[in-house]
Amino acid sequence: MPYMLLFEAIEPLVEVGGFAIVITLLIENAVNWTYLVAFVLIAALTGATMSAASMLIEEIGFHRYRAKDLARLTAWGLLEAFWFRPPQAWWRLKATVLALIGRRPGWGSIPRGAGILEHPPQIVHPLTR
Repeated sequence: MPYMLLFEAIEPLVEVGGFAIVITLLIENAVNWTYLVAFVLIAALTGATMSAASMLIEEIGFHRYRAKDLARLTAWGLLEAFWFRPPQAWWRLKATVLALIGRRPGWGSIPRGAGILEHPPQIVHPLTR
């Protein structure tokens, strides 16, 4: 339970708050560029290290990728911190807030026999307690 509280509930709030603070400091031109660049590099390298470790584990276990594919995955792993993490943090914060106010975030359901172009009714079930 402590993991769920710290990393799944509070972490999106801290991450989105951090992005907001950095954007505010950039707008007000109150940024110490040395620290900002160092922080961005550390965050990107930490993410790249985790991505590389997961690719290495999968490659050792399954041998699925060619060298060209591994290089491409590594490049995407380096860029992930800039194009994927900010929207993901926002989505996680939104889902956490919805869960806290009692609305169930989710994918919804598609009734059996529904076509691709049909729009099934949105049914939101309350969270179980």
